[in-house]
Amino acid sequence: MPTSSGIVTVFDATTGQPALVLLDDGYLTDLRTAATGALANGALARKDITAVTMIGTGGQARHQLTALLEVRQPRRLVIYGHTAAHAAALAAWAHRLYPWEIIIADTIPDSLSGADLVITVTPSDTPLIHTDWLPEGVHVTAVGADGPHKRELHRTVLTRANRIAVDDLAQARSFGELKDLSDDAAAALPVVTLGALLSGDAPGRGSDTDITIADLTGLGAQDAALAGYIARHALS
Repeated sequence: MPTSSGIVTVFDATTGQPALVLLDDGYLTDLRTAATGALANGALARKDITAVTMIGTGGQARHQLTALLEVRQPRRLVIYGHTAAHAAALAAWAHRLYPWEIIIADTIPDSLSGADLVITVTPSDTPLIHTDWLPEGVHVTAVGADGPHKRELHRTVLTRANRIAVDDLAQARSFGELKDLSDDAAAALPVVTLGALLSGDAPGRGSDTDITIADLTGLGAQDAALAGYIARHALS
């Protein structure tokens, strides 16, 4: 069974009448999640990255890699998946996507060795990445923690980070990697919103040795923007 599903209905803002029904079964949400990941990677990952690690092997992993290539062109892709067959299938697909060296890692620590960029797309409810495993200068885009019981990053990863970008702070405190932190602990973290980062109203990476994090929980405004874009083209 798919891990996500959905239907998008666009209403006319003047009349309130339904204008468009998109039976996308979650596809559009997957696309906007990947697009947001690419924005975060473009804003925070070093420009000269050579190696990307993908932790997770589902459909979102493919969308994230496709979107990543719009902002960075790494030479090596390392894949870690809980199921070997799924990791192999992702590797075969990625080989057709782009001419990079592809490695399937046996463990998460092995997959992180030498990584410049890490993308996590899992439904994990326990931390997968610990701070001691992260190389200096790495950027991590964590996509999987979009519910109150999900977590991909150990808390020490957050406290080590030089910059953390979230799509919405209140939502990140409820559903994302920042949940379960006390108000004082959360306030002490170098957190900015991705919107402020992209607009230049908040600082991003300070140096090539900084460790940066993007914690993406997904916003309804993103779905609305994508649906509006499709409606303008479909109804024109």
